[in-house]
Amino acid sequence: MLDRLFAIMAKVESGVRAERSAEERQIFDAARDHIYAVFHR
Repeated sequence: MLDRLFAIMAKVESGVRAERSAEERQIFDAARDHIYAVFHR
């Protein structure tokens, strides 16, 4: 289940990186890191 979530997030991230500004990437990365931290407690 979590593996699927992270796979989807990685796919979204690769699409996001191509077309987002640096600021948006920073926000996305922070959100992703927060989600990882929550699930890996």
